[in-house]
Amino acid sequence: MQKININDLKDGMKFTEPVHIDENNILVPKGVGIKQKDIERLKKWGIKFVVTEGNLLTAGEDETLNNDIFGYNLKPFIRKFEECLNTFGTELNNFVTQNKIDRSKIESIINILIEIIDKYKDEIINHIFSSSHGYNYMFSHSLNVTVFSLLCGMALKFSPHRLRQLGIGALLHDVGMLIVPDAIVNKETKLTEDEFKQIQAHTVHGYQKLKKLDIFSNEVTTVALQHHEQYDGNGYPRKLKGDDIHLYSRIVSVADSYDAQVSDRVYRKDKKTGYMAVKDVLAESQNKFDPKILRAFLASISIYPPGSLVQLNNNAIGSVTAINNKAPLRPKVRIWIDEFGDNLKEEEIVDLTENKNLFIVKVLNKEEFDKERQFQTK
Repeated sequence: MQKININDLKDGMKFTEPVHIDENNILVPKGVGIKQKDIERLKKWGIKFVVTEGNLLTAGEDETLNNDIFGYNLKPFIRKFEECLNTFGTELNNFVTQNKIDRSKIESIINILIEIIDKYKDEIINHIFSSSHGYNYMFSHSLNVTVFSLLCGMALKFSPHRLRQLGIGALLHDVGMLIVPDAIVNKETKLTEDEFKQIQAHTVHGYQKLKKLDIFSNEVTTVALQHHEQYDGNGYPRKLKGDDIHLYSRIVSVADSYDAQVSDRVYRKDKKTGYMAVKDVLAESQNKFDPKILRAFLASISIYPPGSLVQLNNNAIGSVTAINNKAPLRPKVRIWIDEFGDNLKEEEIVDLTENKNLFIVKVLNKEEFDKERQFQTK
């Protein structure tokens, strides 16, 4: 970790890893240039240093960095996505310290997310799976859950108004966790009965605090209260079942469970692939989730979400680049290692709907994929 004096920062500087203001706030993500206004803002705040685990990029290196191993150039939306994280982090800090939230900024985050999902659906799903934002878990988790919830709402053909309301509810669903002590939230061993009760109480605390603000609709605040209710009535805090649980809450429940499995946690370092998370959500679906919501959710992200690392029946290895909604088992795949075991230097995209003799036989995790690539370069 290197410490950089603010006076040494220059407009346009880019680093190979995110640059942080502190442990909970990021200045810019990897490969994104620092702007002069960012530097001036830090000086205005009296901040003397920023930190990063990366190195300064020289001219020409940034294009390679921003085209990640899944074949996407993230520049069109990555800054907007990270700015949403920054804005949301600021609003949560204000919520804790001053008991206030700027509704217009929350609405702006949702509008931006809807815009970039509409234009870059596959890319943003890949970005969530493959990137480490360097943020507080709650910040990134809440934003990810919002993205997954919006995707589900779009699959259900929500009107623009309902989609925005769903997004706001998803973004604020976990605000009650801000009241739970960090020692419990970040505990790496099994929770005691009392600690688990404190975790469960976050739904009621979040709902009450949002209601006191009196700036959001009841549909929005109810998500904070109900997102851990289960379709079979075994959830909390009120053991509601079926359609007694608000539609938005039923959607966020699926999105919340899914993202928790594909994210790094202090008590579980081995996050699951999108494919394994889908399998686990399906395994729970018989009782826990609304089947109609689950079908819409799975249709929006696919059994093989963009970014999934896969092996084909001819032994070629690649990564899913695009979902085929009409044939979810036959996505487009960017080949990295061909059937002869050679690393490909030029891009080759295989559309499995057009190559009937090819199909996915195995999903790899990143460690398996990296080992294969390293083996082929020896």
